[in-house]
Amino acid sequence: MAWHQRRLTPIVRTQVPSSFSHIVAGIALGTPVLPQPISRRYWACAGFCAAIVDIDWLWSFRGRPYEHWLEHRGLTHSLLFAAALAAVVAWLILHPVAPQGTLGRLWGGLTLATASHGFFDAMSTYGAGVAFLLPFSTRRFFFPWRPISGNTSFGVGLAQKLLVVFGREVLWVWLPSLLVAFVVWRLRRRANA
Repeated sequence: MAWHQRRLTPIVRTQVPSSFSHIVAGIALGTPVLPQPISRRYWACAGFCAAIVDIDWLWSFRGRPYEHWLEHRGLTHSLLFAAALAAVVAWLILHPVAPQGTLGRLWGGLTLATASHGFFDAMSTYGAGVAFLLPFSTRRFFFPWRPISGNTSFGVGLAQKLLVVFGREVLWVWLPSLLVAFVVWRLRRRANA
């Protein structure tokens, strides 16, 4: 990961990946560690955990420096937040219905679902990086390769720009996520046969 530090001017840009893409990724990327069978309640929790990370938009851009831990892609995008949120959700929502001995794996799946949000954000060109290591460090990170972009260089209409952005999300978020889920499903099905 490359450290990238710059100030973000408070202008409105398309935020990518979208919440829908984060939900798809969160649901799919937690599957390798999950027990069988997986309840519907888990899938709802994984989608929620992957999307709720962007709640920091509610209090962002209030005149604080972008590097502040409360700003967008700060504390709620950190790995510690992912583990803590997953623990709370696993204990409060999944624990009552989890089969014996599976709570740790469900927590792991929810942690991956939540953390996937920051990792896909670090693949985008938007903002000034993701504070994965908060509260231990305020450094913000991008991956060296960032194929997900909210900026388009062609087309003047909003609809055209949204189609380009959504196409990038499908290519770089949805397809890899669904591929992981499909491979895990096939391997488990083969193991059970």
